[in-house]
Amino acid sequence: MSELSYTGIGTIVAALSLAAGLCLWSLRRIRFMERHRIVRLRQVRKELQHGP
Repeated sequence: MSELSYTGIGTIVAALSLAAGLCLWSLRRIRFMERHRIVRLRQVRKELQHGP
């Protein structure tokens, strides 16, 4: 294979790795936000039932 082919393959691998990393980061962020929202909703519900 030529040097150009190795460069292309390297670029593709780097792009795929970056995309996979961003997907994982996004999923973790969404999960964290959902958990935080549920905790906040519980706090609000408790405050409405019992007062601040």
